[in-house]
Amino acid sequence: MIADGISNNIHPNLVQPFLPSVAKFSFSFDFYLAAVSDSPWKIRIGDGATANLEFFINSANSFEFAGATRGTVASLTGGTWYQLDAIVNDTTQTFSASLVPSGGVPLPFSGSLYLDGPKRTGRVEIMDASSNQNPTLTIDNFSVRGIPEPSTFGFLVCSFSLLVGCRQRLKIIRPILPFRVSL
Repeated sequence: MIADGISNNIHPNLVQPFLPSVAKFSFSFDFYLAAVSDSPWKIRIGDGATANLEFFINSANSFEFAGATRGTVASLTGGTWYQLDAIVNDTTQTFSASLVPSGGVPLPFSGSLYLDGPKRTGRVEIMDASSNQNPTLTIDNFSVRGIPEPSTFGFLVCSFSLLVGCRQRLKIIRPILPFRVSL
């Protein structure tokens, strides 16, 4: 749970670095916003001070994203759980995601990462993006998982399997032929 204090100007900030071992990864979390008040929380993914993609919870009472493309996904309802699932591809500088309100229908959206962002994402940061007091934000089931890209070895194994399968099929068909051709 992240809460913004009333009597101080300290902005809550939660940072989780990770090794940028792959250029494509899935990013997901559930969140519960206590109230809607137009004081946004920001989830920034990138590396250090530079972002590849940002999500805004409660900005103009909605859920928004910002990168090279920007957009509003949905109006938020206070006291409701939401789930965000996203796949980020640093190589193609794109993402695809969905926001699902509790018991609701997934709202898909996609776009491009910031063009001047880092080559590889290595950090997720959740921060207060307002000088006003933000409503309490609860985050659960936070996950960042790498999606390995197909390797040359994987293609080689698949090709070999296909070749063996074709060879076996030819052994079955060959005895059916009424004549043999020799060269």
